[in-house]
Amino acid sequence: MFKLWIMQKEYEKTTVLEKKSLSDQCIIGYLSTHYNIEVVNFIFLPLGADMNSSVYKAGGKNGFSYFVKLKRDHEHDASAAIVEMLHDAGIEGIIAPIKTIRGQSFQRIDDFTIIVYPFLDGQDGFSCRLTDEQWIKLGGTLRKVHALTVPTLIQKEVQRETYSSQWRDALLSLYEHIEDEPAAVSLRYSRWQCIAK
Repeated sequence: MFKLWIMQKEYEKTTVLEKKSLSDQCIIGYLSTHYNIEVVNFIFLPLGADMNSSVYKAGGKNGFSYFVKLKRDHEHDASAAIVEMLHDAGIEGIIAPIKTIRGQSFQRIDDFTIIVYPFLDGQDGFSCRLTDEQWIKLGGTLRKVHALTVPTLIQKEVQRETYSSQWRDALLSLYEHIEDEPAAVSLRYSRWQCIAK
């Protein structure tokens, strides 16, 4: 977990998330048309790890706040179906997207997909230390997630790791081009072979 936290912090230092090209007024209009949400304030949030997405906090006239995710392109993303499946299975802590007025989990508009969630104030697991009780709760939740039977239709949509050696082989081939003392190159090469295995 600590390693993941370090990786997140390094990512945050080197990444500046920018707004995608749909205007705020356009998004606000779509929230009204497709979600029946009348927005009174709309703020861009420079958060997240998805470089093809922008996220916003929308304050509704009804007093509720919404987390709005704007994704570029229409490439099918199984994540919405997976989140819905977990939520419907009663997995505590899973926040399902708010449905459009037509009952969809997302709305496609031009070259974008909009997904809306309830906005929850708080800190994520990268920003604060979990208590022992929270770790136990997280472990119990993950146990329930792993015990679920995923429908075949969703399984077909989920990307699978092939564990291809393509990038490992490319990296190892670079050692042939390094001009260095043979002993040092040999030592580094053997270290990479150990890591690569």
